[in-house]
Amino acid sequence: MVLAEANTLKLARREWRFDHLAALELMAHLQHLGGPTRLLDVSVNPLIATWFAVERNEADDRFDGRLFAFSVDRRIELAPEHNGRFPRWHT
Repeated sequence: MVLAEANTLKLARREWRFDHLAALELMAHLQHLGGPTRLLDVSVNPLIATWFAVERNEADDRFDGRLFAFSVDRRIELAPEHNGRFPRWHT
């Protein structure tokens, strides 16, 4: 899985010219374009979260959506070392 993810990042940077993006930002961008990633969609709006959880996929509608609710009372930010060019699990 790590090798496939690394190859996807290389392809996106080389072929689609997303070289200026950090790895996490690039994976998020690819996910929103329909690419496979291990990322979860997160929203502070429960209506938006519900829509994405139940959105119908005409090509493959065999799986149910999942909605998880978390209670956080502070903003969560990534440490700089986790927002680099390569995910830390690729090194």
